[in-house]
Amino acid sequence: MEVALDEPVRVTILETNSRLRQPWLDGFATLENVQIVGWAERFEEMVAMLNALASPQVVLIDLAAATVAQIHELAKVTKVIVLHEAGQEEAVLEALRAGAMGHLEKNTVPAAQILAAIRIVERGQAVLSPLLAGRLVEKIVQNHGKELKRDQ
Repeated sequence: MEVALDEPVRVTILETNSRLRQPWLDGFATLENVQIVGWAERFEEMVAMLNALASPQVVLIDLAAATVAQIHELAKVTKVIVLHEAGQEEAVLEALRAGAMGHLEKNTVPAAQILAAIRIVERGQAVLSPLLAGRLVEKIVQNHGKELKRDQ
């Protein structure tokens, strides 16, 4: 379900770090095109909240607060953006395989970039941080190079 640009995107945030979460909540509260319908510190709290509230269109989820299986189940009903810290690239790839539509490095991403990612994912497109995208391109090129050598 796509939302018209003048309708706010309903978002839920699962973030364990209140120093990160609170500025996002404060910043998004002033925006007309994003409506925070809830936030949680633990996955179980978020699931209970999702059952009680109108379903969000996008969930921002702290990678440290959910398992790959939980992300997979959540991605069946809403679009998921995983938030992670540096060094969690393998876990991010697992989350993407489980159905997450994007990822952002939570300690370095400005609120404006989060907002842009929410809109992109809500439209059904994927979002990758430039750092992870660069690493994925490197792996693809390396693997493609191996395939080319085998074909020769």
